[in-house]
Amino acid sequence: MKIYSFLIILCLPVFIFLFALSLLYKNFYFYQKIYTDENLYQNYQSKFEADNYLKNVSMYFANEDNLNGDYFSQQAILHMKDVKKIFTFLTHILIFSFSIILTSSLLLLNNKTLLLKSIQIGSVLTVLFMILISLLFSLNF
Repeated sequence: MKIYSFLIILCLPVFIFLFALSLLYKNFYFYQKIYTDENLYQNYQSKFEADNYLKNVSMYFANEDNLNGDYFSQQAILHMKDVKKIFTFLTHILIFSFSIILTSSLLLLNNKTLLLKSIQIGSVLTVLFMILISLLFSLNF
């Protein structure tokens, strides 16, 4: 029983972090916000042109489109393919961690106290993990 508890505690932070990441990297509005915050629209002839680039990237990562060769160099396309492979790998880890959490939770249903304690510890670990990541980003790690 304790192994299932340990698996929940271990996989919950991974799942939450990767789920949040997967919501961002496919999101067109996330890229727009970066372009606005970093004042990158000035590098294009128009906001419409830049948004077309951003739409193409977000749709590419969401598996809905290929990268437009008119917008991107061959080197940029190869780089984006590598990034997409990493995102695909992380998606597999996300699905795997969800499967482990779900299976372990079902196996611990008869011991609800242990299940709830596992979820609480996993949640605290998630918050600590997010704080650590925030600190690393603030230090430009």
